[in-house]
Amino acid sequence: MVVKKQRPQHNSVFMNTVLNLIPAILRSWQTIALHSAVWLGIMIGFIGMQTFNGASPSLLRTTVVMVCAIGGYYGNTLFLVNRYFETKRYAAYTLIVIGVILFCTLLNFGVESVFLNGEMWHKFFVEPRRFVVAVLWVSLTITLVGLLTATQRNHRRSEYATKELLLRHNEAQMQFLRAQINPHFLFNTLNNIYSLAVVQSPQTAPMIMRLSRLLRYSIYTTQKPSVPVQEEITEIHELIALFQLRSEEPMNITFTAGGEINDRQIEPMILFALVENCLKHSDIAHNSAGFIAIHLAVEGETVYFSTLNTKDNFNAQKDAVGGVGLHNIRQRLALKYGDRAELVVHDTETHFEARLTIPVLL
Repeated sequence: MVVKKQRPQHNSVFMNTVLNLIPAILRSWQTIALHSAVWLGIMIGFIGMQTFNGASPSLLRTTVVMVCAIGGYYGNTLFLVNRYFETKRYAAYTLIVIGVILFCTLLNFGVESVFLNGEMWHKFFVEPRRFVVAVLWVSLTITLVGLLTATQRNHRRSEYATKELLLRHNEAQMQFLRAQINPHFLFNTLNNIYSLAVVQSPQTAPMIMRLSRLLRYSIYTTQKPSVPVQEEITEIHELIALFQLRSEEPMNITFTAGGEINDRQIEPMILFALVENCLKHSDIAHNSAGFIAIHLAVEGETVYFSTLNTKDNFNAQKDAVGGVGLHNIRQRLALKYGDRAELVVHDTETHFEARLTIPVLL
């Protein structure tokens, strides 16, 4: 026997990690490119302003001004806003911003006086009001833009965190609802299996096997966001076959399915639960004229599903003994589909009908 060595999975894991990070990396690079373009435009504008005011453009002057502007902007957006403004410490935030503006102004004044003979500032000091207005306009613009940017970013993060929390809550609730199998059906089936085992019926093993398959399906499909319609149809057939084993005579149960079934996805076990509810309410086991009619049709992007069965009022009491029934189904439909799903129930003294309309899932 030749044993093939398995290739290490490190490469595939690494590639999957890289592929998952690509969207985030692209977004980061887009942000970096946008910020770089804005600061480049500001730098070009400042160089043009130097020329307009009759001063020769200086690399040192431009560097100091841009370092102060960039440092002030990111210090404000990444630290000051979060630590002081968002915590409603407005006085401390205002004083620190004023202090930073004064520090940057004095730094630029010192560099201009010591290294550049006061060329640029001399032009400003000729008209002090012009100088003050220019400093305040630039400083306040950078501060306000940083403040708006940071608060909007924090607001988006808060909204995203809230939506993520709500999504996780809904998913946990959905998992819980999917996992609920009608105990009346389960107990009845186990009792039937016990009765068959006592008399050593040949139907015992097939019944246990079918119940095992259904339980496996109900457990593992709760982990999936959607399942193929054809898979749900197969399990409905299994459920009906298991129900048929309760009687030695064939029961009047019909199930028809048609339309564009292939490649269509739906909420797991939603049709299964309706059939289970239909079987629970039916009187077919002791009514010779009783019947169950189940119909499924997929038209375009819509699934139409209906169940109709004869019933008696005694079976209506089964929900009081721990059944989950229609309430569970309505909760799941509301969580998964919202107002895009419609479940209509007609309950009379002799018949029970449920009509479900849902869109397919992409």
